[in-house]
Amino acid sequence: MKPENITYTGFLKFRGIDFSFVFSDDELRMIPPADKSNEIRYKWLMKEIKDGVYTEGDPLIVEEESIIASCNENGGQIIFLPIVGSIISSGSIIAIGSQPPILRMRLSAYILCRYQRDSISRISFSGPEINYGISDDYIRKAINDLFHLNFAV
Repeated sequence: MKPENITYTGFLKFRGIDFSFVFSDDELRMIPPADKSNEIRYKWLMKEIKDGVYTEGDPLIVEEESIIASCNENGGQIIFLPIVGSIISSGSIIAIGSQPPILRMRLSAYILCRYQRDSISRISFSGPEINYGISDDYIRKAINDLFHLNFAV
């Protein structure tokens, strides 16, 4: 993946809402804007059991194969590849009205793009897994899977 202690920040659109994000290690944290916090809390994370009475809702499941974000640090894009079918955690949703619910998502991979373009013209891979003991067939399959994703914004 990437060297330790590097954090990326920026903006992304997730399920129709513009989020700020913080990404480090293999965790993507998405922070909603203040005016959307209650919508996320009450419609995404909680379930109404009676008028004005809520309980914890069903877990949010990752359905997206890719999420494209604008990166503050390099001025380009980051393409996040989440683990489809995994659960999006939200920490505590009990603190109603205080802080926005931060959504946390685990990633299988990400791509740092130098520019904000709709296509990738060149790509390089690096990492200890590539250099030590991974078969060429496995690398070919990973590259094939990567380029069959739909990266449309």
